[in-house]
Amino acid sequence: MGVLKTFTLRTRKVDILVNDLKNEAYLCFPDGMCEEEEYSIDMVRDMLEEAGIQSHHNKRGIAAALKEGHDGHPHLIAQSPAPEDGENGYVDFFVEPRPEVIQFDLDDYDNIDYRETNLIENVIADRPLCKEHPPGEGSPGKDLFGNEIPAKNGDSAPYRFRDNLSKVGDAYYATVNGRFVVENDQLFVSPIYRVPGSVDYSIGNINFVGEVEVMQDVFDEFTNTCEGNLTIHGNIGSSDVTCKGSAEVEGGMNGKGRGSFNCDGDLVIKYCNEANVFCHGNSEVGKQLVNSHFRTSGKLSIPHGQIISGKTFANKGLEVGMLGRISV
Repeated sequence: MGVLKTFTLRTRKVDILVNDLKNEAYLCFPDGMCEEEEYSIDMVRDMLEEAGIQSHHNKRGIAAALKEGHDGHPHLIAQSPAPEDGENGYVDFFVEPRPEVIQFDLDDYDNIDYRETNLIENVIADRPLCKEHPPGEGSPGKDLFGNEIPAKNGDSAPYRFRDNLSKVGDAYYATVNGRFVVENDQLFVSPIYRVPGSVDYSIGNINFVGEVEVMQDVFDEFTNTCEGNLTIHGNIGSSDVTCKGSAEVEGGMNGKGRGSFNCDGDLVIKYCNEANVFCHGNSEVGKQLVNSHFRTSGKLSIPHGQIISGKTFANKGLEVGMLGRISV
């Protein structure tokens, strides 16, 4: 706020001040008012006009300033319309996006059945995910001298739309099956769900419409179901695993007689111990099948391994290094 013009009203100094936008004017008696002198609203309006402010005089404000001006503070006596900035753009979410890496937030009592809580919300191709609302235009104002005060337009929504999204009007749709992800203010549909560690209580059961990659193990009693390919870089415990695509397990499966593995495509696994496995494609086992029920609709290849006990079926042939144990 600065002084626009200084007057002398009877015996007192009077300042007319304006704000930075010059759409507000204030009256101030810097040395206070003289109680023995009378001041009128018309006197103040004359000062405003002399200072170049021809309109937007506030009679109530002037009356209040003349009544309370002895305090030496500025009092609002004129005001013109201020600019109104446009509203910022925003996004309405029909499906809440989740981070790329997701885990449970544990409460103080750990009283949730984490196995049954799924962190993934599957989205199907052509499903509407969100609607973008564009930023609004600002409405300019006028200063007390008739000049336009520019207004700012609103900012765009703080998101960038990326992979596997199609825009129809203001709405965005998934173009593939997967999950809706937000990462560094970027929105996209990921057809792959990567588990950075193991499928355990920090992740819960997995039921995903796309491809799944587990960087470590699948613990006992957890289920892993996916519509695409499956890659597990560790081992599988007594779990139920279902894969509609092909599967590769760098470790093996210790099923304890209860664990099951159903694969609609080809399967590559290092070993199976007390596991129930059914594969619709070809199967390749790196080391051995032990006490397992293993069935494959294609060919079973264990060229450098062995089969020990259990039941094994291969509809299109069997290649194995050794059947049974060597008796000593």
